[in-house]
Amino acid sequence: RRGKPAWTEARQPDKKKEKRRRNQGRGGEERRGEGLRHVGEVLPLPRRQRSLAGDPRRPYPQILMKRLYDEVCRHGNRKPNPLVLDLLPDEDKPPGDLAFHAAGNNRHTFEKSLRILPPDISCITELFLGFPKWSAVITALDFSYNFIGDAGAEELARLLPECPLLASLALIDNSIGASGMCALVEAIKRAGLAHLRAFDVSLNPLHKKGGLAAAALIEKTAHKGDDGANGGRSKVMLQELRLASCELEVDSVVAIAERLALANRTLRVLDVSNPRLFSLQADLSEHYARMVRMNPTLETVHVAKQRLGDEGTRILVQGLLENRTLRCLDLKANNISITGASHLATLLRADSNLETLILRANPIQDEGVGHISHALWYNRSLRHLDCGMCALTGKGVCQVADAIERNTTIERLELFENAWDEDSAQRFHEVLEGVQNRLTPLALDFLPYCVPVKPHDINMQYFVAARSLD
Repeated sequence: RRGKPAWTEARQPDKKKEKRRRNQGRGGEERRGEGLRHVGEVLPLPRRQRSLAGDPRRPYPQILMKRLYDEVCRHGNRKPNPLVLDLLPDEDKPPGDLAFHAAGNNRHTFEKSLRILPPDISCITELFLGFPKWSAVITALDFSYNFIGDAGAEELARLLPECPLLASLALIDNSIGASGMCALVEAIKRAGLAHLRAFDVSLNPLHKKGGLAAAALIEKTAHKGDDGANGGRSKVMLQELRLASCELEVDSVVAIAERLALANRTLRVLDVSNPRLFSLQADLSEHYARMVRMNPTLETVHVAKQRLGDEGTRILVQGLLENRTLRCLDLKANNISITGASHLATLLRADSNLETLILRANPIQDEGVGHISHALWYNRSLRHLDCGMCALTGKGVCQVADAIERNTTIERLELFENAWDEDSAQRFHEVLEGVQNRLTPLALDFLPYCVPVKPHDINMQYFVAARSLD
């Protein structure tokens, strides 16, 4: 027969089997000792798969995190998430700190297939639990605007005790309910995350039980000097807690306010905006006034959309008059009218340390803004004033312009969404021309300018105000 004999073909080894044998047998052992030639090279795994935790006698420092995540997803019959793959580091050694920002509110993850789901959280948890050296350097976890739910929150709670350096945890708008919130809080309390500073679970339906769990977490953040308590575990020094639009009930809000008044001395920022209220709850003002009167560390408080009214504003101002640490007060959409604005003017006239006052969507009208404008003549601490959507006419806008002309400390003013007219636009145009020599710049959400009625006729002009894009 022409060509090579049959016995020669039979003796030729199978190339695929030979390559598999080299990677899995003694040849593979020799290759692992060589190490990686460059960062992008990944050596094949051995035939007998070990646990992801790795054998301490024979670790795999050469395998990259992306390869490990692919292996975890394959064992869990899950397709790897491209968003997670992009966020995993390319280094083969743990960095000094690892910030894992996987928020879903960007143009690359609008499709549900790219959003993070509970199985993805389970894979991420298994990945980092298998390698404690990587989980020990995590400083930030951001899974906001995804579809985690209670199941994903419970899986994430398994990872939190293995992240001692975690400083920020953001889970905004993930449909997390009371059970998921309780699991997270219990994990934080059990682990004693001393470095945790910010916890944001806004836009999640926590309801009453989840709000009470958050109150228990605030109770955990006790005085900085209490080191011997809690069985030798580290204290949680939480400084920022955001629970906006979480459908909190009155009991939850009251519990949070009382914990801040009595037990907590570390929290700096509190956001309990838009709770679930079924009636006029003026008694909340009593608890808020007690909170700001007795807590010496709070700097920012958001109590928007709580229908405090004029009487609630009066009670709150009484507590604020004894507070010297609060810097930002958000009273957006609280049904505050002329009388409530007069109480706030008393607070501003007392020259408190308040730097930001947000009164958006309150019907204070021209008379109410007149009280506040007159108080700004004597105030030297306020930096930001928001009076948008306050039912102002041209008269009220002119009163604010007169106050801005005399007050040199205001740095930001929001006033556009009101009933402007030609006189108010012209008045602000004149004020802005005279404030060019201010020591601090003035940022506005509007821009007054003049429009000639007839071309080439500068004597006939019409002043208007437009929204500023800055």
